[in-house]
Amino acid sequence: MKKILFISLIFCFALPVFPAEKIQVISNGDLKGFYRIRVYNDIKYFSLKDISNVCSGGINWYKISGKVVFTLNTHHITFYLKSKDVLIDSNKYTLPFPTYMVSSDLYIPLDFFLSIKFAEASGHRVEYDPEQNILSFESAVNVYPPRVYSFEGFTQINFEMTEKLAYDIQKKAKNDYQVVFFRGKTVTDKLYFQNDHIKNISISNAHNQAMCRFKLTDGKLEIKPSYLENPLRLVLNISPPGVEVSTSGSEGLAIAGSTVPVAAVVIPKPEEKIQTIPAAGMPAKALTIVVDAGHGGDDPGAVGPNNSREKDINLAIAKGVAKLLSRDGYKIILTRQDDTFIPLVDRTQIANENNANFFVSIHCNSNSKKKQQGFEIYFLSENASDPDASAVVARENAVVKLEGNPTVKKEKIQTLLWAMVMNEYMNESSELCSYITEDVTSRIKINNRGIKQAGFYVLRGAQMPAVLIECAFLSNPKEEIKLRTRKFQKDMADSIYAGIKKYIYKKNLDR
Repeated sequence: MKKILFISLIFCFALPVFPAEKIQVISNGDLKGFYRIRVYNDIKYFSLKDISNVCSGGINWYKISGKVVFTLNTHHITFYLKSKDVLIDSNKYTLPFPTYMVSSDLYIPLDFFLSIKFAEASGHRVEYDPEQNILSFESAVNVYPPRVYSFEGFTQINFEMTEKLAYDIQKKAKNDYQVVFFRGKTVTDKLYFQNDHIKNISISNAHNQAMCRFKLTDGKLEIKPSYLENPLRLVLNISPPGVEVSTSGSEGLAIAGSTVPVAAVVIPKPEEKIQTIPAAGMPAKALTIVVDAGHGGDDPGAVGPNNSREKDINLAIAKGVAKLLSRDGYKIILTRQDDTFIPLVDRTQIANENNANFFVSIHCNSNSKKKQQGFEIYFLSENASDPDASAVVARENAVVKLEGNPTVKKEKIQTLLWAMVMNEYMNESSELCSYITEDVTSRIKINNRGIKQAGFYVLRGAQMPAVLIECAFLSNPKEEIKLRTRKFQKDMADSIYAGIKKYIYKKNLDR
């Protein structure tokens, strides 16, 4: 009885005052839930049980010696009660602050989980955003989840990697294939994607291998693999026999002897002269595409319940779209590349002055009803297609109050161009909307709110097909979390890119 009492006393040391705060935890782009962090002397602590839950680790308690062994990713991390000592396998390190027991749980200084030592041992990169109070976990991988693109006559699967790995393509059953990356590590994922060539696709880990399983629609389809550089990736082109596939510009763009991710027009200030960086590897007929990140500078756009700013998310997605399109050799113009305020009328003027072929404006939606959710896309019309569209256009157009009084010249240009292009590009814009929507709803699990029309100032006067995308609702707490994640931003950029590419192929614009 004395021994039991002694052990109990060892593990009942508690902090005198250890207030708890709620924190949102995201793992590989998905919300795991709301967890508690505890604060003592302004130091944040996180529960070992919660870390184990998020990272799928194991915990063994050794009450006699007063230690706890956390097993994760074949490594053993040993903590000691009320001590700064920690062992990672057999290597000894010192925590910045001692551990503490609270309610039969061991709390570890949060800084340890943000350290390189923990990342190397656990295989997880951990980031903490104190402003948004969000803790994000992302598996450290050398094979990223595949990007799937649908082109005219063929489908392309891209596996980006951090290192070149040996691989094998295996036929598992009728029309059912698997790509195995030896020594590969990836994030388990199932893509919501289906087209004329692929029925389904998923990726997982097993036996120190990353594996992608996909089912083809027809046993006669051919799989043509190739390794490409900048970035390093394995590309699988899937097509019927005899169909030529194109990897135009996919080797990266060489500028001044170096490879760059984006060929863009740099626009530091609206009043400054535009500096053009020439792109290399252009397709047969070079196209110019303007990608507009909505809002910026003094105009944050919508602000989510956790203070996420629309302007930041828009810019991240816009840069992703620009990077993908530039790989194919198109001339890409970003209306802004940083947190700069650009008047609405100037955005379409940039497109017109550069004879752009497309204008794509990227935004996040917002509504006073927090449960509103989903993706929707717009093209220009004098009248809104429904009451919800009227509310969206009113919010997006409200930024004009920050622009001051427009010059007479700008007003005349706006009025003249509005009359000229009102009907000319309506059908083309509607068709571009349909291709983007089709890919978004097949790639991302999100509610489709449809293709709509409204009189957005930012689209007025565009002398080319022009669309405005509302990626998801920043006002919806769940969608706000998704919008903040790199995975959702990547998937949305992929879909916008794929929709534009499908339109280009259908119209034979780059041939």
